[in-house]
Amino acid sequence: MGGTFQFENVAFQKIPAFPKKDEIVSTEELQEIIQSVMMESIYGHLRAFTG
Repeated sequence: MGGTFQFENVAFQKIPAFPKKDEIVSTEELQEIIQSVMMESIYGHLRAFTG
């Protein structure tokens, strides 16, 4: 039984930096964003009639 390995060098890709503290949203903020988007997608068409 035998085997061979072939290694190939690929272009270096820099790993993205971790987000800074002010770039991270809390769970509550994320929930508010999701809720807002969902409400807009469901009821957004009614805005023309109510506003």
